[in-house]
Amino acid sequence: MVFPYLLDRLISVFGWRGCLLIVGGLMANMIWLFAICKPLTVGLAQSKYVQSNKSNLKPHQINDTGLNTSNGHTHCCMKLVLLSKSYDFIIYILGMTCTFPAFICILIYIIEFLKTKSFDSEEALLLYLFMNVANTLGRMIPGLCKYIPHVSSLVIPALTTIISCISTVGLLFANTYKQHLLLMCGFGLAIGSNVTVMSMTTIKLVGLANYSVGVGILMTVTGVSSVCAGTISGWLLDLTGTYTVAYYSAAASHGVAVCLFCLAALIRKHNQLTSDKYHLGDSVDGP
Repeated sequence: MVFPYLLDRLISVFGWRGCLLIVGGLMANMIWLFAICKPLTVGLAQSKYVQSNKSNLKPHQINDTGLNTSNGHTHCCMKLVLLSKSYDFIIYILGMTCTFPAFICILIYIIEFLKTKSFDSEEALLLYLFMNVANTLGRMIPGLCKYIPHVSSLVIPALTTIISCISTVGLLFANTYKQHLLLMCGFGLAIGSNVTVMSMTTIKLVGLANYSVGVGILMTVTGVSSVCAGTISGWLLDLTGTYTVAYYSAAASHGVAVCLFCLAALIRKHNQLTSDKYHLGDSVDGP
């Protein structure tokens, strides 16, 4: 929340070069902080979980993720092959590929865009601050939504992406400060919710055993697409000389993401029904 003001202060005191050096030094500390992290507790808990459940596995058992877990896939390449058969997860990745790059395209120009709406630098930074406050609060929304019965983990990103789509288009037509404030807060809520739901939905779709590989694939694909999206957004700005096309494109990308999330939710529901029918048949026909 304070980072925009920190950057503005660093630029005014040290210039762009000094600001980038200081920020680079701050980010470099992350290397040493993560270097001392030892996931011993996580490893022990996971090994106990796996050992306690090995004896309960039945031949060709399918868990609630829809993935066959009976063969004990542990090798990374084997997990990749396993996840390639999870169509709901693949479609979810495509949805996230449309979601996060669009967020980045909007955030790149958000301050300059607000200045074109007759806001000065201080007002634009204040709106950005409110957006970050909403971003922080939005990270709690997925956890609260899970208390609602029968809410799919794929419905949550669909709903939050709809909010971001509406907020993005609304910013183009907003006239008053209150309208901009409301839309910026809605956009911040959507960003925060999608950040949280990324890991939460991934672990629901692929399971604990495949989580590290699944989130690795997701982060890689969204990272590459974000680089491409930034370039395309800059090209659209240079070509049209306005932010309108870039913001409409981001909203359209979010609209596609909503459709993909809904499709993934339908496929996951179908997989769960198929799994329930199989288990019911196994319990009736088995010894």
